[in-house]
Parts: sequence; structure tokens; C-alpha cells
Amino acid sequence: MRAQRSFSQLAVVVGAALIATIGALLIAGCESRMNSGAYAPDSTLVYGSRRASDISATISFALKGSKKAEEARRAAIEAKKRAEEERKAAIEAKKRAEAERKAAEAKKAGSKKKGSSKKGKDAKKKAAPKAAEVEAAAPDTVRPVAKKTPKPPKLVEDRVFEIEEGARVQATITLTNRLARGPRPLLLHFVWIRPGGIRTYKKLIEFDPTGTDSTLTGALTISPDKRAAGDYKLRLYLFRELIAEKSFTLSGTGLQETEEGESQM
Repeated sequence: MRAQRSFSQLAVVVGAALIATIGALLIAGCESRMNSGAYAPDSTLVYGSRRASDISATISFALKGSKKAEEARRAAIEAKKRAEEERKAAIEAKKRAEAERKAAEAKKAGSKKKGSSKKGKDAKKKAAPKAAEVEAAAPDTVRPVAKKTPKPPKLVEDRVFEIEEGARVQATITLTNRLARGPRPLLLHFVWIRPGGIRTYKKLIEFDPTGTDSTLTGALTISPDKRAAGDYKLRLYLFRELIAEKSFTLSGTGLQETEEGESQM
């Protein structure tokens, strides 16, 4: 009787251990992503898959709805137009100066034919004066200096955005191998992380991989009444597995966000 009881207890222990082992293997099998990521050339931290040719993603940021950035963009366009006009004016001035030089040479060459041979020789010497003499003879002629067209100023530093009323940081996600898991819709979570590692906003997107577009977008408002300065991060999850993340910085003056998070878009 005691032997049967011991055997039953042993069977229970062995069964529990077996179930735990199988459960661990199943959980490990469901985790298709690496625990540590690798940086892509665009600074996206990409978490590779254990599956061959699986879906992957990269993230890029852009400032949208910024009045300051729009004013800077327009100023850059105007500066480029002015530089182009100055370049064309310099070319025209150079052509006029060259035409005046040739006319002066032709006039002097014609006058030497009317004099004596000696005078002709003297006139010949003076017919082709040096460039410095031409400039001295025509002090009103200004030699144009070609100006290089300035490059437009960089409107926004890479991944550094200024807190501004009505502005937002837009994230563009580019998916690779989007059909790796078949034609079924892909469930993607955008999770925005604020300073301190606190989740501030989350959005679920159902993406159709059979479409023609491999990109999707999401945005975070950066008005001063909603955001504080500091380092932020966007994490992208595919079926609740982290596949990519990328950081950016907000500068300027803003209000401290609420402690609970996930309350503001």
C-alpha cells in the first residue's frame, strides 16, 4: 500500500516536470525574435528573427505641422532664389566686361593703321595691353566675382525636434518581407515611450500585407502642454513581439507629462 502511494507521488512529480518542460519549449518556440537588437544604417534598432526571411522594419522620423520649420523652409527657398539671381547677374557682368575689353582692343588696333610706321609700331605695342592696364584704363568696370550657391540651412537636426504648439513627430515604418507570414493581416503596435521609460501612448494598426504599399505612419503630438523635453522612443511590435525601436529627442520648454502615461496622443 505504501509502495503504491510512493509510486503515485513519483508519477505526479514526473508528470508536473514533463508538463513544465513542454510548456517552456512551447513558449520558446513562440518567441521568434532575438533578445538583443542590431542597429541598421539609419539608427533603427532592429530585432532579428530566428525565422529565415521573416518580416523586419525600419523607422524614420519627420517633423510635421511646425510653423517654425515651414518659415525656415520658405526662407531657404528665397535664399536659393537670390543666390541664383546673383550668379546669373555675375555671369552677365563678366560678359559685358569681356565685350568692353575686346572693343577697346579693336579701337586701338584701328588707330595704329592711320599713323606712320613708327607710330604704328608704338600703337601695336599698345594695341594689346595687359589685363591690369585694361582695368586701370576702365576703372568703372568691375570684374565680377562668381559666388557659390549656398546650401539651404538644415531645418531640423537629425532626431532632435523642438517642442512647438500644433507640431508633431511623424514616424514612417518601412516593412521588409511583409508577405513572409502569408496574406493574413499584420497586427502592429506603435508604443511611444517618454523620458523615464514610461509608456505615454499606444496605437494598434491592422496592416494588409497584400497591398502595394510597404509603409505605414503614426504620429505623436509635441505641443508644450503635452510634452516635456527629453529623450523619447518609439517601439514597434508585430503580434506583440518587439521588432524595431528608435529614439529621438525633444528640446525646448514644455509641461511635465502626467505620471500614469497613455493619456495623451
